Amino acid sequence: MIRILDLIGRPVLTIDEGASTGKVSGVLVNSVTGEVTALVVALNDAFEPPRAVPVALVQGVGEDAVMIENSSALVEFSQSPGLRAMGRLDSQIRGLPVVAATGKCLGHVADLLINMETGRVEAYEVAQPAGAGAVGGAGDARAEGAAGGLLPAAMVATIGRDAVIAAAGAELRPMEERSREGEGREAGGERG
Repeated sequence: MIRILDLIGRPVLTIDEGASTGKVSGVLVNSVTGEVTALVVALNDAFEPPRAVPVALVQGVGEDAVMIENSSALVEFSQSPGLRAMGRLDSQIRGLPVVAATGKCLGHVADLLINMETGRVEAYEVAQPAGAGAVGGAGDARAEGAAGGLLPAAMVATIGRDAVIAAAGAELRPMEERSREGEGREAGGERG
């Protein structure tokens, strides 16, 4: 698994030419299925709008780069309106309050952990900033002294516009589990 914030900023390289096309600037997530739809790439040409790389066309994700077969894997959003309709940017999910169906605020989404092999969100990193309380006071979810944990994606009922709703019995797992689960592998390795 890989944290989206660790993925952002990685260069996207083509296998056929060894050329840098840009850097990962975000991730599109299907808020209904929890699938990662595409990686958003800020092109090297600052005057060009960002492009998307559908997850199926990502050949590999390593600790230093994201690999695609060639530049034709980059899709203009205007040419694929279905991509935007199906997904929400990770930046639209980070910072949302996480509220259990019982009405208890568990914290705020600090990051999403994704499995690039399966193309799914596996867990949500939830933080409760020191001094913050209820829904609406997002603050810095990754602030020093923030408590929190991991919320398995299976415990998420809804990713809404204003909140992530967790199942009534949802509990956060300790953060240490994130590092144990990802030991020895980066982001699912190669895809082929």
